[in-house]
Amino acid sequence: MAEIGIQSSYTYQQPERKQPERIAIDSERLQIVYGLIAKLPENQRDVIRLRVVEELSSKEIAERLNLKVGNVEVLLHRARKALKKQLRTKYPEIAEDAVTQQLI
Repeated sequence: MAEIGIQSSYTYQQPERKQPERIAIDSERLQIVYGLIAKLPENQRDVIRLRVVEELSSKEIAERLNLKVGNVEVLLHRARKALKKQLRTKYPEIAEDAVTQQLI
């Protein structure tokens, strides 16, 4: 059997391992974000939890909560807006990271 020469430009890069102190900081940030989520009105808290924690689509959230998809989108928008405002006011050092890492 003849060998087929395959050239690959792909090179494996080992995933970056987080240092223990980085993991602790990330955990602390999550605790802050989850604490703020807990203070949202119940309807906003439910939709943001289903989106962020359970990673459901707007349609799936609407079905689960017996809402219209448009209502889910409005509640998500309001919840994110409130969370961003709270983070920027109380925790400006983590506000942008939370948004870019899609914690909210």
